[in-house]
Amino acid sequence: MKAVIVLLQVVLIFPLLILFSGAILMSCNRPSATAKKNNKDRTIKASKVSPNEVKKTLFLTFDDGPGTGTNNVSQTVEYEKILVTFFIIGNHVFNSRKQRQTWAALKADPYIELCNHGYTHAWHNNFNKFYLCPDSVVTDFKLTEDSLDFTNNIARMPGRNIWRTGTVKKTDIQNSVAAADSLRKAGFILIGWDFEWSLNPKSLNVAITADTLIKKLDSLFEHNKTRKAGNLVLLAHDRIFKNSYNFLQLRRLIEKLKNRKDYRLSWLSDYPN
Repeated sequence: MKAVIVLLQVVLIFPLLILFSGAILMSCNRPSATAKKNNKDRTIKASKVSPNEVKKTLFLTFDDGPGTGTNNVSQTVEYEKILVTFFIIGNHVFNSRKQRQTWAALKADPYIELCNHGYTHAWHNNFNKFYLCPDSVVTDFKLTEDSLDFTNNIARMPGRNIWRTGTVKKTDIQNSVAAADSLRKAGFILIGWDFEWSLNPKSLNVAITADTLIKKLDSLFEHNKTRKAGNLVLLAHDRIFKNSYNFLQLRRLIEKLKNRKDYRLSWLSDYPN
């Protein structure tokens, strides 16, 4: 009888021991926050290593997210494992639950760098009045910085190709000079772009194909038509890639660039000076 009781105890306790030991193993194998950060750092470091053949550093930048098209871009980035920079509009993050979720996904992606594009996009595209009020411009950018907790001070002025870096100073529209200087004085590094992959307003397709764009980029590098030799900032707006044709062109662009040994894709935080 005692043997039967012992046998029943073993049968009942053994599954519990398996479950308990499994739980311990799962907790031991679950990465901590520190481990996740270290893995992210290693991923980023590996992505930024460039071969000796590299002669051209390309900075892929996407403005105005999070919104429609942002997820198409970020999914491509994650699949291709390339470094890109997004310029974020502060109030776009809080417009809807979906946009907040998109923002959270962008922050978690180790291949994406996030930078400041202001909170209201120049008072909802009211550019002239916005830039005539330098103090309000600074307040607008600081609101985004404070509410989204950026880890860098890189910014891009909406509707303006303005530069204020350590060695590059350029203003495309002169009534924005005071606002740009005020942002620089407030600690922001302003980076515009060397070329824009624009949209055809009639067809709503990108104005040039990925193949033609690469030829254009090659020409800009070859003829030294960039702000810094060997470095080119490409601007696109992520909303245009909700269009399936444009999305396929983006995929083709990235695939072709990855196969070019003379190109390196990097973050704007790597831009010279």
